[in-house]
This record gives sequence, C-alpha cells and structure tokens, in this order.
Amino acid sequence: MGSGWKTSTIDTSQILAWLVWHLTRVQDDRIAGVAGTEQIWTADEWYEAFGLPFPEHDTGYGHSRNEVGKVAGLTVELLTGYHAAVHENTVHFLDSLAVKDLTQIVDPSWTPPVTLGVRLISILTDDLQHAGQAAYRPTGLSGLYPRRHCHVSGRQVHPHHGREGRGDDEGGDDTCDPVGDGECTPGYPSSSCSPRS
Repeated sequence: MGSGWKTSTIDTSQILAWLVWHLTRVQDDRIAGVAGTEQIWTADEWYEAFGLPFPEHDTGYGHSRNEVGKVAGLTVELLTGYHAAVHENTVHFLDSLAVKDLTQIVDPSWTPPVTLGVRLISILTDDLQHAGQAAYRPTGLSGLYPRRHCHVSGRQVHPHHGREGRGDDEGGDDTCDPVGDGECTPGYPSSSCSPRS
C-alpha cells in the first residue's frame, strides 16, 4: 500500500485486518504449493467462515483500495484462528524437511530456478514486511497504540540499533515500543520509557 492511501476512506481496522488476512493467505498458499497439499483456507473451511467477497483462491495480491475496503466485520478471533492454523501447518511442514530438501527446484520458470530454500525465504520476507506494515504507526494510525520514548542516561536512543537518535521533529524514530504492547525494546529497562506527551 503506497503513500497515496488515505486512512479516511478505509477504516484503520480494515487495513490491519486485510494485512493480517493477506500475510496469512500468502503463507498458506505458498506452503501448500511446495508441500503439494490443499490450503488450510479451503481444507478447514476458513474461506466459508470469513465470508469475504473474493474467489477462494484469492490471496490479496494486487488488491485495490476498494478491495481492501471490502474486508469488514472480521473478528480478532477469526483472524488469529486462521493464522494459528496456518502457522501450525507451516511448522509441521518445516519439521518434515531435511537440509538436502532445500536445494530442490520448486519453480523452474525463473532464471535461476527457484529452490525450496529460496521460496521459504520469500514467504518469510513477505510475511515480515506485512507484519511490519501492520505494526507501523504513521501519523494517521498513531492513535492505535501508545508511543513511548526510550532514554538511556538522559539521551534519546534509537530503539532498533541503540545509537543516539533524533526526535520525530527532526525525522528520526524515537519509539521504543515498535509492536505497541507497552514494552520497551529489549535491552532497555521499562523504567527508561516515558509516555509521549
């Protein structure tokens, strides 16, 4: 979703629900593809449970703003239930692999051909990107989670790499609570966090 997206036309909860649904659908689709199994989406009737106005094979890839806006009425329990089922299936598949399996060609249409190891990394990076998008709080989404400042010895410290950073007014990232769970980044005591004023 590019910078041209406006949260005023799509409810924030719809954007977040779509991101979680999409990252889970992609993982389900790609793991089923390399494992040679049916997707959890259809095998366990999640498609029917979600009741979305998309074809059952749809993973959300290439969805427009209008299509993202159609993701409505999904509960946290439904999203996390589907994600947990897909995660369990993924872990089961990964546990079945040997190191030698990672060099198996799973998609010869690319140059070089895509191996199972490369496909698994692709699935992981796609999911991490979308999880990051869901956790990110630009100005339009800042009300979702409390933001915190990390201070070490009276200096503001960048939460991700520990270097002294600049405040938001200078373009820096001064949050120490990237997932919005009220906790500081590991390595910084929670007493060093103070709510943003």
